[in-house]
Amino acid sequence: MTDFRKRQRIKRVVFSRITIAILAVIVLVLARGVWGIYQKERDTAVKLAQVAREESELEARKMFLESEVARLRTSQGVEEEIRENFGLGTEGEGVIIVVPGDASAAANAVGQRGFWNWIRNFFGRD
Repeated sequence: MTDFRKRQRIKRVVFSRITIAILAVIVLVLARGVWGIYQKERDTAVKLAQVAREESELEARKMFLESEVARLRTSQGVEEEIRENFGLGTEGEGVIIVVPGDASAAANAVGQRGFWNWIRNFFGRD
């Protein structure tokens, strides 16, 4: 009988409201910790993807710069760079200026007489 009472007492303690409340608090604390770790893992995954993307961009830039350095080590590459940046030419080269637009419109504009041209002609100043 004492064995029966001992089991009953243990049952009452284990299934009491206080014990269940304490266990619920423990479960909530542990769940909050797990949620925090999950959030950190998600943030780390996002940052890792961003760093990987930046790394690939930097790798592409490195390849481009290495090819530019290799191009500038040749005399032809140096000449191209000087022509592009400073507008220099070699001896004997001429300059051609290309003006966009219609040539007939420019010729008509020269032949037109405006108000100021009429005033100049009126006062005899051609």
